[in-house]
Amino acid sequence: MRARKRGAALLLAAALCLPTAFAQELAPQSFVDVPAEHWAAADIAAAAESGLIQGTGGGRFEPEREVTYGEFLTMLVRLTCPEKVDSTVPGAWYMPYLYAGVDLLGRTGLGEAMSQPTLLDKKLDRYDMAAMLFMTQDGVPLGDYRAIADWESIPDQYKDIAAAAWSMGLLRGVDEKGTFAGEITVTRAQAATVLNRLRAYNAAQETFAPLPQGALAVTRANAAVEAQDAADGFYIYSGVDIGYQGKIDFDNPGYTRLRFTLATNSTLFESSNVFRVIDVSGAEREFLFYIFQDSGTTRTYDVDVSGAGRLDLSVCSTCWCDAVVKDIYLY
Repeated sequence: MRARKRGAALLLAAALCLPTAFAQELAPQSFVDVPAEHWAAADIAAAAESGLIQGTGGGRFEPEREVTYGEFLTMLVRLTCPEKVDSTVPGAWYMPYLYAGVDLLGRTGLGEAMSQPTLLDKKLDRYDMAAMLFMTQDGVPLGDYRAIADWESIPDQYKDIAAAAWSMGLLRGVDEKGTFAGEITVTRAQAATVLNRLRAYNAAQETFAPLPQGALAVTRANAAVEAQDAADGFYIYSGVDIGYQGKIDFDNPGYTRLRFTLATNSTLFESSNVFRVIDVSGAEREFLFYIFQDSGTTRTYDVDVSGAGRLDLSVCSTCWCDAVVKDIYLY
């Protein structure tokens, strides 16, 4: 996933190759139908300026027009993997983007889109927008779902996805109660806003301030470790035939944040590794709950653990995992 992220030049280059069937003009920073006081004016301008979303002709943006799966897939490809777009792919305007980003449809139920691309003409709802956003990430914090007012009515296949999008700050409630309302379709203004949130989220995951003086390194000396030592950290693994070695418990003497790096290896039976960070000092609280990180990747996590007395960083005992966790600090 980190290889998908490129600079603005690549984004613009991909945008310039778009057929006019979808984008009739490179959008200016303002549109005749997006007044300055429009709630999404700043996000629309930012997304348009970077080439993620474009005007519909005649200086218009049509902020309330509903977005299709194909349109949002194209926007995500422009943001996450524009270098994969092959403009020579034949067919409808969205076919080069379908080939480049078909994996982003993985949890939307549109697995047949390659053979039936007209499925991409369907209107996109918030559930499947969340699913597509989820698929852009190596590791996603599922977070605390208790703030989602309609949690019990969310279909099971979308619960983790909704919780992830919520905790990442990409999709929030549609009202003051915090109703997720996943069945509601998405407008172009909403899509522009979410794209900017995703871009900011990705940037935040790659930029960390230096650890402050007084940060506490978590080592075997001050933690209960059920893992093997590695050259630069702890080797954690689990599997049906190889047992379970992946649990690191340590006290938190008042720090508010936890930072650590997870380097995952390739496994025979899993394309991703699964781990969690929870407070085990009393009633269990999840800070990172069932994070999925792709095999063969390295990622640093920075987590708010305010109020936690004792923390558990572990892999799932029922999942295959093969990784090294290193540079564990409380600060």
